[in-house]
Amino acid sequence: MALAKLADRIVVMAQRQVADEGSHVHLIELGGMLGGIYHAMFTRQANRYL
Repeated sequence: MALAKLADRIVVMAQRQVADEGSHVHLIELGGMLGGIYHAMFTRQANRYL
């Protein structure tokens, strides 16, 4: 995920089709697949410290 932040453009594939496309910030704001993965990953990390 750290390298994805550096990319100019990210293409998220699902079932051999483009599911989402855009910059890291755009995809996180959009929600979509990458946003869901990103949110789940950091929620899990944050819960370790609670």
